[in-house]
Amino acid sequence: MAALARAKNGDAALLYAYAVANGGACSLSEAAEWLGIDGERCARALSVLKLFGLAADESMPPPKDSSRYHPQELVQVRREDAAFNGLCNYMEAALGRMMRKSELESLFGVYDVLNLSADVLALLISYCKANLRLSVRELEKQAYLWHDLGIDNYEKAERYLDGQKLRLHRSRNILALFGIYGRLPGETEQKYIDGWERAGFSDELLKIAYDRTLTNTGKISWAYIDKILRRWEAAGIKTAEQAQQEEKAPPRQTAPAQTDTVEQTVMKLFEKRRRSRSLTMKKRLEELAAASPEFVENEKCLRLCASRYARAPQGEKAEIEAEKRSLTARRAELLQKLGKPADWLEDKPACAKCGDLGYIGSKMCDCFKKECEQEAARRRDAAGRA
Repeated sequence: MAALARAKNGDAALLYAYAVANGGACSLSEAAEWLGIDGERCARALSVLKLFGLAADESMPPPKDSSRYHPQELVQVRREDAAFNGLCNYMEAALGRMMRKSELESLFGVYDVLNLSADVLALLISYCKANLRLSVRELEKQAYLWHDLGIDNYEKAERYLDGQKLRLHRSRNILALFGIYGRLPGETEQKYIDGWERAGFSDELLKIAYDRTLTNTGKISWAYIDKILRRWEAAGIKTAEQAQQEEKAPPRQTAPAQTDTVEQTVMKLFEKRRRSRSLTMKKRLEELAAASPEFVENEKCLRLCASRYARAPQGEKAEIEAEKRSLTARRAELLQKLGKPADWLEDKPACAKCGDLGYIGSKMCDCFKKECEQEAARRRDAAGRA
């Protein structure tokens, strides 16, 4: 109850009460109907409950009994199992702190019950961190998903992650079409995006559906966009020209476009820089992979070195470091052989401090402040000329 009060969200409190009244579980559609709220509000309420640890959706594994593993058992297995100890070290390095007892229990539960190798779990930790969702609970959720998908070795995990990278890149592009920058899609948003990808809707159709949603509702509504797209799908409309012709009624008065704040404008600039660097790096890797199978194999060995180093006992780390130096030197030789400079694959953001994120943690970076000052000055100059 204290956690529910801290959430300060009426919809979340109603959803929690409804779930408890139904024995602790319910479907969102039923809850929305009984509570008299729409699906989006209900989904947001669920997100709040999950954030405060008060709920979990059915795709997540059931919470583990905290007494399942005795503390002494965890200490012993970490001391005697080099692979699990390396995995713990890797997780703590990624978190930037020591794991709590409950986190250690959950990590060992995944390692023990699902029988996923330390290599695969280390790759999963890197994946969660890259998507800014690193927690033992998220790791546990993804590990159960991987287990259900049959991802039980390093090669399968790599293939799956390559597909996820393409999915994330596509999702970011769609968010950008809707004027959304600087964040990942939420769970509900991702479900809509995945459905649109399966249906094969083009960027042009998505943009037209988005524009009509703003015209008709004055706000962005993912459900409304989806409704427009599904109507077009049922009518056999597949091109932007057909969609434009379908709208026979005169357009409604569009709400005045809101000007971005200085911070929003600068954040979009930083997002554009990051996308440009990411695209450049992707093209370079594809070019090298097409030109040299040996380069592909060398890169794979380098990634394996990082995983092995994380789980290796202290006495074996020096040998792995030496192997990594050798592979890195071989990479430089292959780049030279292919006519590329040694630093061709180095990611070089404009700001080394924040990596062009604009923020270091929750603190605004100096580079972001400077860009904001310059943008504010440009706006003052433009206003003066007007």
